[in-house]
Amino acid sequence: MEKKTRTTKSERQEARKDKRDDRKEARAERKEERRSREKKELDIDIDTKRVDISIDRDKEGNLDIEWDGKHVDGKYSKSKDGKVTLEVEINDDELYVFEGNGKNRRLPKGAIWKLTGSVIKGFLKRGWGKLKK
Repeated sequence: MEKKTRTTKSERQEARKDKRDDRKEARAERKEERRSREKKELDIDIDTKRVDISIDRDKEGNLDIEWDGKHVDGKYSKSKDGKVTLEVEINDDELYVFEGNGKNRRLPKGAIWKLTGSVIKGFLKRGWGKLKK
């Protein structure tokens, strides 16, 4: 009768590494087999009393969203490679509700202020709070 020998730690590690490599190869093969479905082109425009929204997407997957509201205008874009940009325009003459975050001693955390857009732009640049919806 043959005596069973135990595997050493290095043998077990080697076996685990081989299995891991096999799984990685199989996963890569499955990924190559899968075809990414072709994106549909979108061109949507929504016009309401309060806001105008435009959504555009091409077949490659690049997405552009623009909105034009009474107080805030903006643009959001996402490219195929995942790069995301968000641009928000604030009207200087409009009044906005601003909430302090406590980084400035004159703007305590949770304090709510009604300020013009030009003042809020400076506060947002310095990181002293956020626009309250």
